[in-house]
Amino acid sequence: MMSSQEPIFFNIETKGFYPIVNKILTINIRSRGKNTIWWEYEKGEKEIIEQFYEFTNKINRKYTKFVGFNILEFDVLFLLERLNHQNYNEREINRRWERFGSSLAYIDLRQVLGDSFNKFVEQKDNYIDDKSDLIGNIIPNLYGKGEYTKIEECINDELQHIEKMYDMIKKEPFYQELQKLQDYYLSDN
Repeated sequence: MMSSQEPIFFNIETKGFYPIVNKILTINIRSRGKNTIWWEYEKGEKEIIEQFYEFTNKINRKYTKFVGFNILEFDVLFLLERLNHQNYNEREINRRWERFGSSLAYIDLRQVLGDSFNKFVEQKDNYIDDKSDLIGNIIPNLYGKGEYTKIEECINDELQHIEKMYDMIKKEPFYQELQKLQDYYLSDN
């Protein structure tokens, strides 16, 4: 059974690992083979968060899921914490928390695979080398140098990597069973 939910592949790039002091540099999605990158250097952090929020307001949870690697423990939490560092009033923050934190459907590939992640990827012939740790470490340096074309290449590679990983996982029997449960609970039953 194929899910009725369309995947949108999602990640963010940040200046560092601590949302209290480090800002979001990019918010990135891949949908239907097309990548969209919201750049902090073009419009500022608050504006890219706002653009992403407006994008998510057009999404129906029943028909869409955000897919990424470690997005629930890093990307979403980072995004939520950064809301507190913008000039939003309490009502605006709460509305965005509600949308980002609980109104969207997420598939976190790290949580789906758990400790079996490394074993899973070792067994797949068509797996792309995992560069996400490397990318996370070099993006802030490239950003500081204004090397946005290189950053865009890294982001595009990472989003394609997430999509290929998801395509492999969704063929696995355990994932198909999880998807049946999710589809059941999202249905009108």
